[in-house]
Parts: sequence; C-alpha cells; structure tokens
Amino acid sequence: MRKISTFLLYTALAVILCIYGFFGVFAWQTANIPENLRIEPGSSKELILPAGVEVSSSGDSILNIEGAYPLSLKANEEGISRLSLKLFGVELKKVSVTVGEGKILIPGGQCIGVMLYTKGALVVGASDIRTAEGKVNPAKNAGLLSGDVIEKVNGEEVLDADHLTALISEAKGETIRLQLRRNGRLLEISIEPAVDLSDNKAKLGLWVRDSTAGVGTLTFYDPETKLIGGLGHAISDADTGQLLSVRNGEVIFSRVIEIIHGSAGEPGEIRGTFDPEEDVIGRIRENTSVGLFAEAIKEPQNPLYANGLPMGRREELHTGTASILCTLDDGGVREYSCRIIRIHDRSGTKNFTIKVTDDALLAKTGGIVQGMSGSPIIQDGKLVGAVTHVLVNDPTKGYGIFIENMLDAAS
Repeated sequence: MRKISTFLLYTALAVILCIYGFFGVFAWQTANIPENLRIEPGSSKELILPAGVEVSSSGDSILNIEGAYPLSLKANEEGISRLSLKLFGVELKKVSVTVGEGKILIPGGQCIGVMLYTKGALVVGASDIRTAEGKVNPAKNAGLLSGDVIEKVNGEEVLDADHLTALISEAKGETIRLQLRRNGRLLEISIEPAVDLSDNKAKLGLWVRDSTAGVGTLTFYDPETKLIGGLGHAISDADTGQLLSVRNGEVIFSRVIEIIHGSAGEPGEIRGTFDPEEDVIGRIRENTSVGLFAEAIKEPQNPLYANGLPMGRREELHTGTASILCTLDDGGVREYSCRIIRIHDRSGTKNFTIKVTDDALLAKTGGIVQGMSGSPIIQDGKLVGAVTHVLVNDPTKGYGIFIENMLDAAS
C-alpha cells in the first residue's frame, strides 16, 4: 500500500512539473511581446504568438483582431484596448494597446550641465576622531556604511551636509537617533557622538556629500507635458555607486571646452563648463535608473528638427542605419551616422548596441565618450532611443536605451 502511495505521489509530482514546464515554455515565448503597444488609427500590427494561445480583448470597437499565426491587430478608433493572452484558460500575459496619433518629441543633442542636490546627506566614507580616550569612530561602530543616506536626526529632516553637522553638534554628545535609507530600505540607528579634541565639537566620524555636478546630453523635450529628459541612465555617486535621490537641482545649457579622445581601454570624455546662474532650462524632478527628468522653464529648440519627430516604439527599432545627435563644439547640435547592430533586452538601459560609422565623429572623439550619454538616436525619421554607455574595449560601440523606456519611467 505504501509503495502504491509513493508511486502515486511521484506520478502527481511529475505531472505537476510537466504542466508547470509546459506553461513556462509558453510564458517564455510570449515574454518578448511588449506589454504596451501603440497603433495609429487606420493602421495595423502583427503579433507572432505560440500555437494554441488564445486572445480576448476589451474595447471591441477600438480593435479588430484577425487571423491567428500571425495575429493581426487593426486599429479602428482612438482609445485603449486590453488584450488577454491565454492558454487553456490560463492567462499568460496582458497587453495594453493604445490607438492614437504618435507622440511628437523635440530631440535634444545639446550639451547640458547638471546640478543635483540630494535628499539628506550621503555617506561616502569614515574617519577616526581623536578624543581624550584615544581614536574612536562612532559611525563605524554603529554599523553605518558608505552609500547610506541619512535622512533624519532625532526626527528632524536633514536638509544638507551642513545641517547634519549642526544637528549632531546640538546633541552635545548625547545619544541620537539616525533615520537612514540603505538600498531602498529605511533603518533607524542609535549612535553616541564623540567629542573631537581638536575643536571640542561632537562628531560621528563621517564624510558626507549632499550634491553633485556633471556634464551630459539632452535627449528630448516633450512640448505636451513640458518634460525634459536626458542622460539615459541614473546619476550615481562616484564613490559609492549609490543612485542619488533628488531634493532639487537644475539642468543648464553647457559649453564644450575640451574633447578627450577615446581609445580601447581608455574611455574618452566631453568636458564642459556651465554657469548655474544662467542658461537654466529645467528644474530637476526625478533621477531614475533610465534617465534624469526635469520640468522645463525654457523650451529647448533643435535647429535640425524644429518641428520635432515622432517617438519610435520598441518594436519599430531594427538593425541597420541610424544617426546620433550630439554637440562637440561651438557649432551646436550635429547629426552623425551610426548603425544599430544588435537588439537586446526590452528592460533596463542596455536595450541595443550601436556602432559609430561617421568618420567626422570618429576623428573627433574616437567613438562614444563620457558626456555623450543621452544623445538622441534617430532611425527611419523617428526618435527611437538614446546613447547610454560605451564599450570600454571598443569605443566605436556603445549601448542605447529605448526612448519608450525613458518615457514610461517619467509618466
């Protein structure tokens, strides 16, 4: 009897694993289908689905669904239709289809300076304090780490590094409560400052920072929402790698003063100068993993595409000829040829690989250099993405991000 029960148990487990694997294969096959699609009225789009997958939709007047392999979606009228992809009644994926005119964006390409002020104070290091009892380090003993962001002291919000110093000094050596953020989690630590013999002030033994500045490239301006987007990746602290949270900051037009030519193993660089008192074009709203976003106070103009370009969807991008917009001197925004040579994942910032083919750009920079992050990428008359990273061992190549990924993060 026990042998029969064991046999039935293993049989049941095998069946469950087979079913799980079966549905897993179909889920994997539908993974490359975007969760959000846009189709212009009167046009159609094909989806390649695994055999056996059924599709149902809401908003039947918005879309006509025809065929099976491939599935044809024909747009009738503006609106949103939600598709459900199912296999034997089990939902594998949801797809939202928006029928409407394509978004028009003003491409960037201008060199910009970024001044960013963080929320709280970012811990970047520690140092011992000389006291009457010898050298001590309260911060290290309490478990503080580089990359921690101190947001509050005894319940009071920390405005900047100087404010943190003042709050610690006010404690006069008594135990204080620090509220800090570590890898997205909120923590609370009790710590007793030490009195430094050199100036008789209470200290924690920390090095902190509350601001950063750098040069990059403007990616787009959305005239509908007054949103500016740039860089195509996060602004992170150079010492800790921590994504910097934004208290406030500005995006400023910058002037290129020097180009450091890139070579294999030695990334090049665009060096610029900017005046925080002048040429401010936007107030920073958010620093995300896929780019920096700001509310425009001036409307950036593009001399090459004054009327803007349609936004290219993820599924429209393909290998082949494209171009990059960037600024390398006082001549302003120029367009340089490149090729999209490979398309990768649909998430993150390294969605596709580009190769610079323009002789003028190669002669000037060696390819892609630091400071070109955010340079718009155009293909088939549409703004499809932005430069994000260079391949250090081959500066003629780099990664790009879908422009749609940037806009999704900003919405």
